[in-house]
Amino acid sequence: MRLNAIFELYEDFDPEEHFSDEDDLKTKLKSLDWYSQKNLDFIKISQYILSNSYLQDLPQDFPIFSSTPLVLKLIDQNDFKEYLKNLKRGKPKVEFAFSHLVDFFLAAGFNGAYIFVDDFERVPDFQSERQKRDFALELRTCLFDGLYTNARTGFYNLLLVLHAGVPRLIQSAWEQSGLEQRSPIFFKGTSKNVIRFEKIKLQDALSLVQKYLQAYRIKEVPADTFSPFNKNAIARIAELSEFNASKILKMAYEVLERAVEQNVAEVDVDFVLSTDEAGQLAEQRQVSGISETATKDLMKESD
Repeated sequence: MRLNAIFELYEDFDPEEHFSDEDDLKTKLKSLDWYSQKNLDFIKISQYILSNSYLQDLPQDFPIFSSTPLVLKLIDQNDFKEYLKNLKRGKPKVEFAFSHLVDFFLAAGFNGAYIFVDDFERVPDFQSERQKRDFALELRTCLFDGLYTNARTGFYNLLLVLHAGVPRLIQSAWEQSGLEQRSPIFFKGTSKNVIRFEKIKLQDALSLVQKYLQAYRIKEVPADTFSPFNKNAIARIAELSEFNASKILKMAYEVLERAVEQNVAEVDVDFVLSTDEAGQLAEQRQVSGISETATKDLMKESD
């Protein structure tokens, strides 16, 4: 926003003369001394930014209003973090995320953003049916038909990563809130907004472990090397991990640690099985479903 304001106010300003790269640009635009050295009126630049129509409805305590002609201040990401931290739980934080922040992004020239939510199953897992319904209704309000700026502009696109058993946990709430009509996740057939990921195959597991081994080797070896594992050992690890990528990597790491402790030069199937039978790897696979996974109250985490 500062750079765009400079372009508008100083037509002869050439960025190639002042900035060597992106890091240099960021550093200088955050320095009041740099503006003074280049005869750029920071107050004038700030006033131009604040005249943007998207910023007119923001609350007066929003971070960008911290700088005044009497007290010049360069706002950065830390100011926004502190502002969010001090907001009261509930509606103020929701308004910040789905209205005020959207207005700020629009003023900066963005036309959309993605919100990526991993481990989404931890949200409904600890909720009662009523809480699930209230959550789904609030989500619909924020995304589609509420009074928030995001609902009016469709700025955010939400990407949820769901385990196979999650849809049934939220089906009733999803349908009652009306989200199923807007963003169906129980569509029979091919849905335009659902991407299904099948379990990886053996060759994928081999390639996965191989790439991680190659990335962390101290000495260079041929790219197709699996040492200290052999292919059969990796295949067995994949089977024991139900061909889940994260479990494969975690188990491979644990087996590798055991091999180092026991000074084993080559990890074969027998070593994997002997280690597993000894119960040393059981902990990572004892959680078999969402209902058994340790949960965290994300609402409390937002405080």
